[in-house]
Amino acid sequence: RSSHTPLMTSGYLLVVVILSALAHLTYGLVQSAQFSSDGTIIHFVFGAPVSERNNTCSTIFANARVLGGSSICVWPDRDTLSVYPSFDATLVPEDILSFVNPILGGNVTVSAPSTAEVPMASFSVPNQHNPCYPLEIDASFSSGAGGRSLTYSWVVSPALQVALPAAISTSTFPPSSTITVLSTDIDTYFDSAQVYTITLVVTNFLGQAGQPISRTVVFTNTHVPVLQIFPPVLILGSNDETVLRATIIPVPASCSSISSPLPHYIYQWSGL
Repeated sequence: RSSHTPLMTSGYLLVVVILSALAHLTYGLVQSAQFSSDGTIIHFVFGAPVSERNNTCSTIFANARVLGGSSICVWPDRDTLSVYPSFDATLVPEDILSFVNPILGGNVTVSAPSTAEVPMASFSVPNQHNPCYPLEIDASFSSGAGGRSLTYSWVVSPALQVALPAAISTSTFPPSSTITVLSTDIDTYFDSAQVYTITLVVTNFLGQAGQPISRTVVFTNTHVPVLQIFPPVLILGSNDETVLRATIIPVPASCSSISSPLPHYIYQWSGL
């Protein structure tokens, strides 16, 4: 009887070792994957230390292409992984990432942040505009994109009766951060002296939409100068100075909508 005791003990120990190993593998699976509040990082948490930690995203994830061409993967410690998608990433909340090593967890759904950052729209447009010049609208300073592109939704009121070809629909601009309406289109499709309200809403890839903001513009036949400010230039001398220069963009010779002669210009500068 005593001769079988070591075998039973060895078998028992073997079972314990196997179960312990399986438990280790089970708890080593990914526990969570979640975007940060601003969407720039995906945080992975594992149930146990990961022994093989590679910093190349394409060797960690089978579908790493959805993280973008210049994504970065970093292990802050043995049981957490931080993934930084690049600007061209296509991964959005509730999409799946697949680990190359199935022990890490196979497929994992990336969840949305518990509190997502709300983007903020911002755009500039002159409140009075001479139709001799193209109308430039710039919303590139809008924020909260999470390192990617925002979605721009423009609405013009009152709606145009006729759509601008390839530039504007019945009531909306194309979904771009910068809009250029050519002077010929202004003259053809917009009414002089009509006040137009332009409204913008931006949405980030996390699905968060910002508050709408609105600006007004009126097209006038009275000459409204268009100013161009050049980048500052450092002048070296006995007293080094930084100089700002500005000039009025000339009125196109073909423009016939100006009803008054061009005035002399007075420049007034102010600092913020």
